Amino acid sequence: MIHDAAIRRFLEAHLSWMSPSLALAVAAALVAALVYAVVAARPLKYVPCYWALALAGLATGQVVAQDRLRWLPVGTLALGTGLAVCAVLFLALHLLTLWYTGAHCTRAP
Repeated sequence: MIHDAAIRRFLEAHLSWMSPSLALAVAAALVAALVYAVVAARPLKYVPCYWALALAGLATGQVVAQDRLRWLPVGTLALGTGLAVCAVLFLALHLLTLWYTGAHCTRAP
């Protein structure tokens, strides 16, 4: 019990500036970036780029969820809508990558 209280005090002192919705969005974006890197078999050095793309997808999902689709709301965060937008962005990135590497590959005679 004392250990739990110490951890709670530490987290409250150092993470009091971050709202729970923002923390959830950042964590969900990181998980989405890691899942994409594993599923697409991409190097882990690109995870920060995928994380930024996932954060942009979650932010766009919040804009979409204001008036239209609001899937899986968790507090004030429309997590389902944001993850759906992330999935579309990752699919577009994957298709763009496949197109680029296919267009620039050299074939041996």
